[in-house]
Amino acid sequence: MNKPLEAFATYQTGTTDQEEIVELIERETGISFEDSSDIEYGDFWRHHPPSRYGIRIDVVDNVLYDDDNDSYSPLYPDFSMDTVLVDIGVEDINHPVFRFLLSRPQQFKPVKPIAIMTDIEGEPLTVWEGYPPIPSEYLD
Repeated sequence: MNKPLEAFATYQTGTTDQEEIVELIERETGISFEDSSDIEYGDFWRHHPPSRYGIRIDVVDNVLYDDDNDSYSPLYPDFSMDTVLVDIGVEDINHPVFRFLLSRPQQFKPVKPIAIMTDIEGEPLTVWEGYPPIPSEYLD
């Protein structure tokens, strides 16, 4: 039996409404989020517990707060601060939430290459990195 491939991605959504994205993902996939906040990242939503069910997913604004300068800057500078990001990591690339995000390319656009990984003798190894479409040999 082959070990499942892990996958990591960060998507922009084109909306500033975190709750809209959270409700869509909850409705379509059945997972639930909790509202959280933090001085650096502001309001964000997280699936709790983060490592349960082989998934870690956060819904955040593309904004970083610099406490020293009392200023804001984009988390991903090439993208507008007026977008909600979905940051996800899964233990199996075929996880239904990961596949849901992949199935909506007009709504969820990667802000950096998607990474598909495995490990060899405990050492992480990237087997593919890029933008969709993901080659079919990595998907069931």
